[in-house]
Amino acid sequence: MNTYELIVGKDCKYSLEKSPYVMGRIMGILEGSGAETIDCTFRINEGCPMRISFVANKKQINRIESALIKNYLSMVRIVKY
Repeated sequence: MNTYELIVGKDCKYSLEKSPYVMGRIMGILEGSGAETIDCTFRINEGCPMRISFVANKKQINRIESALIKNYLSMVRIVKY
Protein backbone atom coordinates (compact mmCIF):
# COMPACT_ATOMS: atom_id res chain seq x y z
CA MET A 1 0.00 0.00 0.00
CA ASN A 2 1.34 3.39 -1.02
CA THR A 3 0.15 6.91 -0.33
CA TYR A 4 -0.80 9.11 -3.28
CA GLU A 5 -2.17 12.58 -3.80
CA LEU A 6 -4.65 13.29 -6.56
CA ILE A 7 -4.64 16.90 -7.75
CA VAL A 8 -7.42 18.20 -9.95
CA GLY A 9 -6.58 21.27 -11.99
CA LYS A 10 -8.25 23.18 -14.77
CA ASP A 11 -9.39 21.44 -17.93
CA CYS A 12 -8.41 23.88 -20.68
CA LYS A 13 -10.72 22.31 -23.22
CA TYR A 14 -13.96 22.32 -21.21
CA SER A 15 -13.20 24.64 -18.24
CA LEU A 16 -14.46 22.09 -15.72
CA GLU A 17 -12.09 23.13 -12.95
CA LYS A 18 -14.81 24.36 -10.60
CA SER A 19 -17.56 21.87 -11.25
CA PRO A 20 -18.89 20.08 -8.15
CA TYR A 21 -20.28 17.42 -10.48
CA VAL A 22 -16.79 16.58 -11.76
CA MET A 23 -15.41 16.53 -8.21
CA GLY A 24 -18.17 14.12 -7.19
CA ARG A 25 -17.42 11.85 -10.14
CA ILE A 26 -13.72 11.75 -9.24
CA MET A 27 -14.54 10.93 -5.60
CA GLY A 28 -16.82 8.15 -6.89
CA ILE A 29 -13.97 6.69 -8.95
CA LEU A 30 -11.72 6.65 -5.87
CA GLU A 31 -14.35 5.09 -3.62
CA GLY A 32 -15.33 2.56 -6.28
CA SER A 33 -11.75 1.34 -6.59
CA GLY A 34 -11.57 0.52 -2.88
CA ALA A 35 -8.86 3.08 -2.10
CA GLU A 36 -8.87 4.57 1.39
CA THR A 37 -9.21 8.37 1.44
CA ILE A 38 -7.03 10.05 4.07
CA ASP A 39 -7.61 13.76 3.52
CA CYS A 40 -9.32 15.93 0.94
CA THR A 41 -9.71 19.63 0.29
CA PHE A 42 -12.22 21.35 -1.95
CA ARG A 43 -11.46 24.99 -2.59
CA ILE A 44 -13.56 26.25 -5.45
CA ASN A 45 -11.78 29.61 -5.80
CA GLU A 46 -8.23 28.31 -6.21
CA GLY A 47 -6.15 27.18 -9.15
CA CYS A 48 -6.22 23.55 -7.99
CA PRO A 49 -9.70 23.29 -6.49
CA MET A 50 -9.42 19.70 -5.30
CA ARG A 51 -6.67 17.69 -3.62
CA ILE A 52 -7.18 14.21 -2.21
CA SER A 53 -4.69 12.06 -0.32
CA PHE A 54 -5.40 8.34 -0.45
CA VAL A 55 -3.85 4.94 0.16
CA ALA A 56 -4.01 2.33 -2.61
CA ASN A 57 -2.31 -0.84 -3.70
CA LYS A 58 -1.03 -1.47 -7.24
CA LYS A 59 -4.30 -2.97 -8.51
CA GLN A 60 -6.35 -0.08 -7.13
CA ILE A 61 -4.04 2.61 -8.53
CA ASN A 62 -4.16 0.97 -11.97
CA ARG A 63 -7.95 0.99 -11.82
CA ILE A 64 -8.02 4.64 -10.71
CA GLU A 65 -5.55 5.76 -13.36
CA SER A 66 -7.36 4.00 -16.20
CA ALA A 67 -10.74 5.50 -15.18
CA LEU A 68 -9.34 9.01 -14.72
CA ILE A 69 -7.31 8.96 -17.93
CA LYS A 70 -10.38 7.79 -19.82
CA ASN A 71 -12.55 10.64 -18.47
CA TYR A 72 -10.36 13.49 -17.19
CA LEU A 73 -6.98 13.20 -18.90
CA SER A 74 -5.98 16.87 -18.88
CA MET A 75 -7.35 17.71 -15.43
CA VAL A 76 -5.89 15.12 -13.08
CA ARG A 77 -2.40 14.42 -11.74
CA ILE A 78 -1.55 11.60 -9.33
CA VAL A 79 1.58 12.11 -7.24
CA LYS A 80 3.14 9.31 -5.18
CA TYR A 81 4.46 10.22 -1.71
